[in-house]
Amino acid sequence: MWKPARGILIPVMFLLFMSQPGLSRAVPAVGQEFPDLRMSPPSTAEDAAYLGVKPSQPFTLSDVGSDFLLLDVMSALCPHCQADAPHMNEVFAAIQEQGLGKQLKVLALGVNNTEFELTLYRNKYGVPFPLIMDEEMVAVTQAGVAGTPTYFLLDLRGRSPQVLHVVEGRMDSPKKFLSNIRAAAGLEKTK
Repeated sequence: MWKPARGILIPVMFLLFMSQPGLSRAVPAVGQEFPDLRMSPPSTAEDAAYLGVKPSQPFTLSDVGSDFLLLDVMSALCPHCQADAPHMNEVFAAIQEQGLGKQLKVLALGVNNTEFELTLYRNKYGVPFPLIMDEEMVAVTQAGVAGTPTYFLLDLRGRSPQVLHVVEGRMDSPKKFLSNIRAAAGLEKTK
C-alpha cells in the first residue's frame, strides 16, 4: 500500500529536510574533501570485480581499486539522467578505448532507486558500468547533492576522496566532458 507513495513521499521529505536552516549541505566543490560514502553492495560479481571490491559486501568510495572515480549521482526516474545515459555510455567507452580504464573507474549512484528500477534502467539504456542503489538516500544526503544528474571526478589516492571536477546538471557533450575530466585528473591517453 505504501510502495507507490514512496516514490513521492521520500523525495518530498528529503527536500523538506534539506531546506531546514543548518541542515542542508552544499555540494562539495573542487579542492574539497568528498565524504567517503558507504555504498550498497554491487549487484553483480562483474561490477564488484570492475570496482576492485568484495562481491555482496558494502564498500566505501576509497575501497574502489583505482586512482580516480567518476561518480554519476543519478536517478533512474530522472528524465535528465535518462537523456544523459547514452552520453555516459559513450564516456565510459572512450575511457576504455583511450586506455584509462585502470586509472579511472565509473560508478553511478541511483538516488531513491530500488534494485529493480536500476536493473530496468541498465537494461533499457545498456549501461556497462556499475549502478549502486541509494534507496534511502543516505549517501546522497551525506554528500549534499540535491539534484540529478550531478557528476564528480574524485581523486582516491589520498586518505579521503578529493573533488577534482564537478558538473551539476546535464553534460554539454561526451567528448568535451571527458576532455575536462582528463584535464582535471592530469590523465593522458595511453592508446
